Amino acid sequence: GGYHEDHHLGALGLLYAPGLVPSNLALYDQRLGLQWIKQNVAHFGGDPSLVTLAGSSSGSISVGIHILSPLSAGLFKRAILLAGAPNSDLVKSPQTALAATKELVFRLNCSSSAAEEPSSSSIACLRRKSAEEISNGIGLNHMLDGVLFWPVYGDENLPTMPGIALKEGKFNRNIDVLYGVSDREGSYFAAQALPKLLSDHANLTVASTRADIADLVTKIWKKDYAKEVVDFYTGDLVNCLKVSEEELK
Repeated sequence: GGYHEDHHLGALGLLYAPGLVPSNLALYDQRLGLQWIKQNVAHFGGDPSLVTLAGSSSGSISVGIHILSPLSAGLFKRAILLAGAPNSDLVKSPQTALAATKELVFRLNCSSSAAEEPSSSSIACLRRKSAEEISNGIGLNHMLDGVLFWPVYGDENLPTMPGIALKEGKFNRNIDVLYGVSDREGSYFAAQALPKLLSDHANLTVASTRADIADLVTKIWKKDYAKEVVDFYTGDLVNCLKVSEEELK
């Protein structure tokens, strides 16, 4: 599962406030499951030396993190990653993770400014909030205007920035790895941020849709080459539609 299911959810599992809240609690939840399987799967006819860990999207990032994490060494033998990697920029630096915490604390009226450092009193205030209040504070349309909580590197789970750890060989060895993608996964996120794509009454054209998606990618990833990427992957779509129209005539 991803960071939204089967363990501490969102900010409840990935809030970052050094000295006040343990970091990456969601990863400890996942690891506890792995430890249980390792210790008990033989009773169910399984082989504890051949455990396979699999995940897609954010779950795939989780799998990658466990490959890198020294705390997960020896808990699994095989890994399947679909549409997500631990060196994604969704795995945050301590500075970025702390900024998300500050913003959430401010949104829930537990601090006077989003620049204010978390304190024991502001975290205590946050703990008094309901799960619904925290969810609303994070924001439903979280890709564009919400507060994202993702794993953070720089602790015992992930001592080194994932990209650097991979380059320097700082990961658990002797793990069989299978990589893949999730078909049309991006459509879900595009439809969430651009609901008109699913509307029966929207006046959609290929050009306008491509422009909307390019704008969406730019807002999410904050990369100025988003339009170039969208054009690369959808350029043939225009030509295909033109051919189809001519054939219909």
